[in-house]
Formats: sequence, C-alpha cells, structure tokens
Amino acid sequence: MQDNYNQIKKNPVKIKEILAGFLDNYKQSKEIPQTIILKNWEKIISKQAVNESRPITIKNKVLIIAVSNSALLHHLTFQKRDICKKIEEVLKSKEIKDIRFKISEINKIN
Repeated sequence: MQDNYNQIKKNPVKIKEILAGFLDNYKQSKEIPQTIILKNWEKIISKQAVNESRPITIKNKVLIIAVSNSALLHHLTFQKRDICKKIEEVLKSKEIKDIRFKISEINKIN
C-alpha cells in the first residue's frame, strides 16, 4: 500500500486525465444498441446494401431496417441469420432477437 502511495506521489496524475478516461468509459457503456449498429453498419450488411439500407429502430428486441426497394428486401430476408450473427458480434450480446425489413426512403449518411 505504501509503495502505491509513493509511486502516485512521484507520478501525479492530472484530474483532467482521470475525468477524460472516466468520461470515455462512461460514454461507451451508455451507448445504445441502435447507435452501435449504425456505427458498424458497413461491417454488418453486404457492400451492395450499405447505401440502400439503414437500421431505424429497435422494438421489443426486433431491429427494424429500412430498405430502398422490394428486391433488396427479398435479398436481405435470405441473409437474416448472417445479419443477426454479425449484429450479435458487434453488440457483444443477444440484444436483437429478430429483424424486420421495411421499404422506405433511405437518408444517405456521408
């Protein structure tokens, strides 16, 4: 215990650094699943579908994904299991139990 005190005394840490570290950890722990999914969308969905689909909400552990057209909706329906697995990896939990697709206008994120 005395050794730790002496080490801290020799190498003081600024409160600013402590708070910055705390806030970074707090921010990450408070990030909601929707935000994590959106940030990692390019890793989750196929390259062809990235610009034509967007996760929009989670209701009762069901992720609603907006897609630009019926052909893409049909295509992604067949990939549902793989998409769920990738989401599980990104979230590091089984937060999402199912996925539903909805045809909607897609707002480009650039």
